[in-house]
Amino acid sequence: MAKPFADQAGNSMHLHLSLWRDDEPAFAPHGGGENGLMRAVIGGILSHLPGIVLYGAPTVNSYKRFAVGSFAPATATWGGDNRTVAIRSLLETPDSTRVELRAGAADAQPYWAIASLLAAAIAGIEQGADPGERGHGNLYDDGAGLPRTLAEGIAAAGGDRDISTILGEDAVHDYIALAQAEWDTFVSAVTDWERERYLRAV
Repeated sequence: MAKPFADQAGNSMHLHLSLWRDDEPAFAPHGGGENGLMRAVIGGILSHLPGIVLYGAPTVNSYKRFAVGSFAPATATWGGDNRTVAIRSLLETPDSTRVELRAGAADAQPYWAIASLLAAAIAGIEQGADPGERGHGNLYDDGAGLPRTLAEGIAAAGGDRDISTILGEDAVHDYIALAQAEWDTFVSAVTDWERERYLRAV
């Protein structure tokens, strides 16, 4: 049984995930670190992170927070209690140990964001994914960059066949079509910044 929940604060939505088996916490730490199941889940989220960003960052403005020094993630990294990573492994008591995905924006639709997180976790378990060593310190310069615009998020989501299969290809197609319409509207609009910069009389 999965126990995901969304925590909205400021301009972000943090998704927390714990798994339970027979009423026992399946993420209970092992040897002072993540057990094998938790590592597979983190590995799945990490490897599919570019492809699921769109579900937690559905608008043009969602991507402006993915910047170095913003205390929001900018790269696909994981670690412990570290505000520079996208995925945090929070090893506490067996009941409260959980994975936190920090890539969601406050304007995310929580059902899609949670569903995509679970899809990445399922893919990680099925593939026996391994996240590698947990990162330490400032990790803004480590790992692959996250999508920086809505267009990049759309492209990454459309290219992740594993996530599309788990979520349902028709549903993903419709979600991406709506996001594409949002991007097309944005790129065709003339903003006040453009008028001021390019059209103002010198």
